[in-house]
Amino acid sequence: MNRKFIISLTTLPPRFKHLKMVLDSLCNQEYDNYEVHLNVPKETKYDGQYTEDLSKYDYGDKLKIFYVEDVGAVTKLYYTLKRTEDLEQRIITVDDDFIYDKYMLSEYNTYIDENPQISEGVIGFAGVYPLLPSGPTDGTLDCIGALREPTRVGIVEGYKSVCYKRSHFTEDFFENGYKYHYNDDLAVFAWLGLNGVEKWCIPYRFETTHRNRVMSFPLVHELSYPKSGINHQRDDEGGSQVSYKKFYNTENGRGLQQ
Repeated sequence: MNRKFIISLTTLPPRFKHLKMVLDSLCNQEYDNYEVHLNVPKETKYDGQYTEDLSKYDYGDKLKIFYVEDVGAVTKLYYTLKRTEDLEQRIITVDDDFIYDKYMLSEYNTYIDENPQISEGVIGFAGVYPLLPSGPTDGTLDCIGALREPTRVGIVEGYKSVCYKRSHFTEDFFENGYKYHYNDDLAVFAWLGLNGVEKWCIPYRFETTHRNRVMSFPLVHELSYPKSGINHQRDDEGGSQVSYKKFYNTENGRGLQQ
């Protein structure tokens, strides 16, 4: 299905130095049916910095820039939800200091088509377990490693991108759910959890390492750490191509370090 996506993000003046590289990766996806929405605070909430005119970033119809009031970390998602009326619309949030793989949207589209059991939930490429019956019972949160099958999680971590449906959010989110400003992952997923929305971590097929740091799909380069890895390996059979020493328990998807 050639569904439309909206990629949504925000940024702040200290990150403007990275912005062109990030937008280059987002506005040149292999998948074509999408827009990028950049929600930029006119004035930052915590230190009062003003945003410069960003109209120099011209990617034609692919990029839409919106100057908004700062509502904290959820600014990347909040205003795109507000503007979107179609409840079936898919919105993918990303961070402003990563270069993303050009096949990111294609992978999302494929997993949604091929895995109807996750199609009504939130999906993404990195997650942590909550205290679910299928998860740990010792009070800890365990990071998800490489997976062969979609796995339910408690939080989908935003840095590797998260795909929502507009229908996941009711008016209560705009009144109450966004107010925990400091961490958008915790604010959004706490609210989603209270409202019974399933969250899924999905497999990826690309992976690289650099100085014992793992850069896995859909990340290509972490701009806050410019010496992180770039080169991807592909495994067309499905699943990630593991190039570092970890053991993956395929029964519950938990990545356990050797």
